[in-house]
Amino acid sequence: MKTFSVISLGCKTNQYDSEAIADTLESAGLAQVEPSVAADLCVINTCTVTSVADKKSRQQIKKAVRANPGAQVVATGCAADNHSDKLAEMEGVTHVVTNGAKGRIPEFLGLADGPSILKISSFGNRTRAFLKVQDGCECYCTYCIIPYVRGEAVSRPLDEIEEEARRLVDAGHREIVLTGIHIGSYGMDQNPRVGIDDIMERLIPVDGLERIRISSIEAKEFSDRLLGQIASFPKLCPHFHIPLQSGSDLILTRMKRRYRSDDLRQIVARLNSMLSNISYTTDVIVGFPGETEEHFQMTMSLCREVGFSKIHIFPYSDREGTPAVQMKDKCPPHVISERCKRLKALECELAYAYKERFIDQTVEVLIENERDSRTGKLVGFTDRYLRVLMDGPDDWMKQIRPVKISSVESDVAHAKTEYEAAASAGPVELPVLNATVQQ
Repeated sequence: MKTFSVISLGCKTNQYDSEAIADTLESAGLAQVEPSVAADLCVINTCTVTSVADKKSRQQIKKAVRANPGAQVVATGCAADNHSDKLAEMEGVTHVVTNGAKGRIPEFLGLADGPSILKISSFGNRTRAFLKVQDGCECYCTYCIIPYVRGEAVSRPLDEIEEEARRLVDAGHREIVLTGIHIGSYGMDQNPRVGIDDIMERLIPVDGLERIRISSIEAKEFSDRLLGQIASFPKLCPHFHIPLQSGSDLILTRMKRRYRSDDLRQIVARLNSMLSNISYTTDVIVGFPGETEEHFQMTMSLCREVGFSKIHIFPYSDREGTPAVQMKDKCPPHVISERCKRLKALECELAYAYKERFIDQTVEVLIENERDSRTGKLVGFTDRYLRVLMDGPDDWMKQIRPVKISSVESDVAHAKTEYEAAASAGPVELPVLNATVQQ
């Protein structure tokens, strides 16, 4: 049987698409192998969000060509839309497939008579499964290339989403992460219009589905109905990734973002009035054209005010094809670098302070299917996306277990289990643990 491998770069939506591509290839009679194993077909699902992402995509393509002599090499994803000619000229690349044609990869390879519907029935060995509810974006933020390569926003039907969720639960996934390019636009292209709250209405009753997480949602995209669902149903994880990008309204205007700093303050206040210890994570672009020290201090101040548990920091760089390239008042690279360091220091401080709240608290952890590669301990996540390390046997994997947090660092919490407690009390017989380090 011929074999294939898939390498995925970039966002959660790309990771979902990679799983769906793998499903179509397996249905066509091929067997999937790890990228480290030589294969007859290599699919590289690329990213183009930044010039660095473009570079990494090209490097992965070159690496796949070298490691798989004679194999068919398919370059797909956002870089395939943005740089199709350049990718087609790369040595060893046999097919360049745009995002809109990903479902036709088996057809292009002569493995099917027509296009396949991209869907998944499982998400590999992962405990959390991604479920793509929409694709595309029509916001056209001045720094972002993605609307140009992903196209207009298109929503999946509610019946299709519910059906896929039930398949994923049947496959053993107890948590589903709703993903898309712009999830907040879900349903705007439907007639009649629907929204994220309608997705929740379908998924909350699904037996065996214990957690539903929204991968990203903007401050103005929480409907009153969604807020009511968040307050009423423990299945909805109290962890919200709310993009900020800047704490300055002037910079947000230049970015063409559709919210202002007070919108974030107001939604955080409403959420905090309903639930305790909510985890807020965010994205920040540092050094956008025109950003002064005063504007940056506004960002720092708002981050501290919200108390983000994680800040994804992106130093601004020009992205060819976007309006921001033509803007004046560019920040010098050394200024951007220095501000990134200051924001990173604040992020570590806030992350530690957030995790400290849980010391001596009992939390429920969904334990991953592999051990932590550095320590050999079990690792998992709470509903608030607190990463927790603990001692325990392999048969705890893929279970939700209550554990007590004993100590924290900025990037992880440690839990004391009966295994660690017994070990500290002296020599005892414990089940043999598989502590193999996963590379």
